[in-house]
Amino acid sequence: IPASIKVVPRAVIDEQQALRLEQAVKNVSGVIFSDGGEGTNFSSRGFGITTLRDGFRRTEFTEGDLNRADQDTYNVERIEVLKGPASALFGRSNVGGLINIVTKRPQAVPVSAATLTGGSFGLRRATMDIGGALPQDSGFAARLNAAYEEAGSFRDTVESNRGLFAPTLSWRLDRTTTITLFGEYASVTQTPDV
Repeated sequence: IPASIKVVPRAVIDEQQALRLEQAVKNVSGVIFSDGGEGTNFSSRGFGITTLRDGFRRTEFTEGDLNRADQDTYNVERIEVLKGPASALFGRSNVGGLINIVTKRPQAVPVSAATLTGGSFGLRRATMDIGGALPQDSGFAARLNAAYEEAGSFRDTVESNRGLFAPTLSWRLDRTTTITLFGEYASVTQTPDV
């Protein structure tokens, strides 16, 4: 196979406290990034990388440029990176490869977690992850991920505020069929710093 596959699991993202996609993807050799002002540009093997979310193309904030992303990791279960030509598997994509961001899914077992983070330059961040089965044995499960962040910078007058909200609902029809509805709302206000 003329491609290399690497997966960055949630445990690694949590251990490194990676808040953004580019911080988590540093674990993948040969993938580089640069801040393009409208999002992060990823490349591998000298070519751009297409960014997918749960197997679907991401194009928000980028006017159709498929290798840019400005992704927070609060709702990410794992990051799958394929380096090399991915078009044989996924159709039209950049020859450098692709990054597939797999989001957190509802589970039948209860999930509950909350974090508070503080750091340099006024970083304050709170996240919440709750979910589980709705009425027992109904086949429905829900999950809610939310995050809020305020941060400054080592440069004067550069600051950012992020409010993120991602509800997910799934309905298990039988052992082989599940219907899942995803939603995500992101409000990002930041000073351009290029």
